[in-house]
Amino acid sequence: MTFIRNFSRIIVGLIFIFSGFVKGIDPLGTAYRIEDYFIAYGTEWAMPLALFLSVSLSALEFLLGVILVLNVRIRFFSWPLFMLVIFFIFLTLYDAVYEPVPDCGCFGDVFTISNWNTFYKNVILIIFVSIIFVDRKDFRSPFSIKAQNAIGFAFASIFVIFSVYNYQHLPIIDFREWKTGNDMVPEEQGSAKIYLTFRNMESGEIKEYLSPDYPWKDSIWMENWEFVDQRIDESGLIKGHELMIEDEEGLDVTENFINNPNFQMLLIAYDLGSTDEGSF
Repeated sequence: MTFIRNFSRIIVGLIFIFSGFVKGIDPLGTAYRIEDYFIAYGTEWAMPLALFLSVSLSALEFLLGVILVLNVRIRFFSWPLFMLVIFFIFLTLYDAVYEPVPDCGCFGDVFTISNWNTFYKNVILIIFVSIIFVDRKDFRSPFSIKAQNAIGFAFASIFVIFSVYNYQHLPIIDFREWKTGNDMVPEEQGSAKIYLTFRNMESGEIKEYLSPDYPWKDSIWMENWEFVDQRIDESGLIKGHELMIEDEEGLDVTENFINNPNFQMLLIAYDLGSTDEGSF
């Protein structure tokens, strides 16, 4: 039982450290995800809280992970850990069924998993968390209470400072599509593959063909087979940009900037009204 208990502690701790870190490395991106939820649930009044919640939730996740890995104050922190995972189970189940948001941003921009897979991940996670919660009194830390408190405070403070730094500057590790060196307009765009599904009207047999590699010139075949559906595989496409730049009249001027071969400087301001003119 000791092995299972410690295995659960380590595996959950590492997942929480990773999840908190990749969100904390880009707090503004995480704030955008939170804003998506506010819009989806009709709570736009909470939008100003998005950045605060981004840093706070990321720090909480990271702290819980450190607490578990280092085996400090588990009896106390097992309660918020258990309640947090329960909350995420219900939230991700709703996301999976109704899809109010396409991506929960659980792992930042490192990789994206579907809403259903996110829910399944949390279902598996609650098994390990439940073991930790039930056996919370059996964990023995090698550190004193004061040392445990100091460790928790130190890691929480360092992580908040880390997130604020990434907010004020660019992420120190950039997982975004817009990181320096990415080609916004690849020379080779690739191509999508179109698959067509046909059904034999006599036997009911279903066959899928890669277009245009199907016997459409065979008149006998065409008489016996009927078109059912098609699907498009875009895995072969090389993604460029999804940026749109509009002028003051709402006209799309994106290509004027993206395809400009000459030097250009873009001055970006979140809110011109509160920009320091002295800085200009």
